[in-house]
Amino acid sequence: MKTDIMELKDTLTFINLRLDELRVMLNCIVKLMTYFSQEIENQIYTVDSVIIKREESNK
Repeated sequence: MKTDIMELKDTLTFINLRLDELRVMLNCIVKLMTYFSQEIENQIYTVDSVIIKREESNK
């Protein structure tokens, strides 16, 4: 039979592993959000550039 201390240790180890998994998932989410925000920013910049060039060419 496991003692209470052993069971507690196993439980804490399990929780720690789950927290590590969550940390990794959150890190991935943050990296994806950063990537997509940069992509969106680049697209906005490109569209703004095209609009400005069109306006200048129409003058």
